Amino acid sequence: MGLLMLFIGAHKVLNPGSIDFIGKQLVSIDFPQALAYGVYVEEVIAALMIIFGIFSRLLTLTDHGGYGLELQVFFLLTGLAVFFLGSGRFAVKPD
Repeated sequence: MGLLMLFIGAHKVLNPGSIDFIGKQLVSIDFPQALAYGVYVEEVIAALMIIFGIFSRLLTLTDHGGYGLELQVFFLLTGLAVFFLGSGRFAVKPD
């Protein structure tokens, strides 16, 4: 994700006209045009922070020593398994 954001941010840094476009869009909805430079922060600096893992945790444990996102990971992997493998004999088939 960080790499994709960095490519888009690099394009905006190398082509300053895109920042002008964003600034005009912000002005049209009553925001200050200077806010457009926040795009550089988001798409360059934040992307680099994601790539280098700054402020990220690889593993969070609960008080009982279990993985902090265990339930969410279970749902994600179960959904991916059904998506890629299908529901098999439990499928609801229309008549």
